[in-house]
Amino acid sequence: MARSKSLCAKVCEKVCAELTAHLQAAAGIEKGLSGLVVFIQRFGSVANLNIHFHVIALDGVYEKKSTGRLKFYAAQGASVAHRIAFGPNAGQPIRRLKTQTSLCPSEQIFNSNSTACVSAGGYSLCHKGSAC
Repeated sequence: MARSKSLCAKVCEKVCAELTAHLQAAAGIEKGLSGLVVFIQRFGSVANLNIHFHVIALDGVYEKKSTGRLKFYAAQGASVAHRIAFGPNAGQPIRRLKTQTSLCPSEQIFNSNSTACVSAGGYSLCHKGSAC
């Protein structure tokens, strides 16, 4: 993966597909739409080669209704409860190295021009295939 961008992209796509499948199964929505943001980091804490993925994922999936609107189905509340969501340590508290308090912006700050897109703080997120 260090030498091949296409291989790294394929591994990233597989990771995202597996996370989405897990969320769909946990929420009970077979074709649910997930939301993932992935950052590929290519180095460790001492600038050594250490390719890994940082993933922020919705804790559930959206289902597109016949009206065209999206409905959110929660998979689990692990991230809100500060617990590990799955794997051998599922349910255990997460270990915090540094606690930082930040407040979520109010809903009035979010701008949405589509049922699958939102922008806030200079960033925009859209479902794959949606036009922002």
